[in-house]
Order: sequence, then structure tokens, then C-alpha cells
Amino acid sequence: MLKVILSKNIIGLYTFKYITRLRLFINKYRAPKEISNARFYKTKEAIEDLVASNASCVDVGASKGDMLDFFIAHCKHGHHVAVEVIPVYSQFLESFYKHKNVSVYNLAVSNSKKQETLFFIANEPGTSGITQTNKVEGDYSKIAVESDSLDNMLTIHKKIDVLKISCIGNELKVLQGAKDIIKKHKPLIFLECTKIHNTPQAVSEIFEILDKNGYKISSLIDYPRIDILSEDGFHEAILKLKTYHFIATQATIL
Repeated sequence: MLKVILSKNIIGLYTFKYITRLRLFINKYRAPKEISNARFYKTKEAIEDLVASNASCVDVGASKGDMLDFFIAHCKHGHHVAVEVIPVYSQFLESFYKHKNVSVYNLAVSNSKKQETLFFIANEPGTSGITQTNKVEGDYSKIAVESDSLDNMLTIHKKIDVLKISCIGNELKVLQGAKDIIKKHKPLIFLECTKIHNTPQAVSEIFEILDKNGYKISSLIDYPRIDILSEDGFHEAILKLKTYHFIATQATIL
């Protein structure tokens, strides 16, 4: 209930942001291995190990910027991009990071430029998305939003070193619309891919795009141990083991 109230406006999201920061600080010592906490700490660890201080990072599905904070803290000399489709969250990001080297885009990320429908869930904004999969009628409201591909959106950004994707079932379209970026920049990729929002076919296509571009995929939660997943292993991790957080790296940095 508190999350619903705090997510209604920018002032509430400021409060929500600082509550989250406090929770992450406490849980770092109290419950660091819980998945909801570990994905943050493991992302921070990987960023510190693998990314230069002048790196530029793109956060697709930035929400309140909890992961973005890690990028800004470590990559102090880079320019960062936050993409968030939920209007009030995007407005919050613009306000909160107005004095940081961050560009904010209020768009849905897809594989082309078009108008789409955002299925907004007020009770759990973080599960809102432009895919209707596993969303119960009556639990969501529909908002018309503009979408575009990263290849179209980020043409003015000359350097992209990190790409984080968390967009509730739209991961495949994000990757399809970022083929030029992936081919040219070969960014380190943090990927959230859940069973509840993806089909086996989509999981296969995600793996194929990354594999063809020289990426090796492993579980983020196991970092710094890197056990490279085959396509079958990637399927099993998502569809059977419920492993949803991954890191995709170029073979040259392993």
C-alpha cells in the first residue's frame, strides 16, 4: 500500500528512493544473499570489476534509478542514459538526476518507432510494461506511449559501454532494436529475463542474438564465478530454475 501511495507523484518517489537506499544499506549486512538484494550488490561488484571510470551506461527500464546509482558512482566521467516508460517515474528521474551527467528518455524501448500501449499496474508499478502477458484485466490501466529502438534513440551517443535491460517481457524487442549498438560498441549487458513474461521461443531468440555477437551469458547472482550457459542451460535457468538475472560479456574479457 505504501508503495502505491509513494509512486503517485514525484515527491512520493523521492521518499521511496531514500527508503530503498536505506533498505539496500541494511540488507547488505542482514540479507545479502536474498535474490531481491543480491542482484543489486552483484551488479555493483561487476561494474567495479569490469567497467572503466569513464564508461557510459544505458539503463533501459530505469524505474527510480537504483541501478543507475551504481553506474553514476563508479563511472564518474561517463555520460549515462536512463530510459523509463512510466511518465511519473521519468519525471522523477529528470528531477532527481538534473545535476548529474544523465539523459532521461520517457519512451518504451522496442524494435522500431511506433505507438504502443503501456499496461500500468498501480499496485505494483514495477511490473507494468508494454506486454500484456500475465496481466489480469482489471488490475491495469492502459496508457498510450511512444516507443522506439535504441539504435534510433541513441545515435548522438558516441560511446556505450554498459547496457542494462529490465523491461518486463520486452527484452527480445529491445535487443532486436539494438543490433547496431551491440555490433559497434559491444557493451557489457545486464539482462533480466523472467519465465512469467517470456516464451521459450523468445528465450531462444534472445540467446541467439547475444551468441551471434560473441557474448557469453552467465548468472549474475553467481558473479564473480562465471559458468557460461549454453542455449539449453539458458532455457533451463529461466524456465525451470527461475534464474532471472544475467550478465552477458564478450569472450575477450573473461
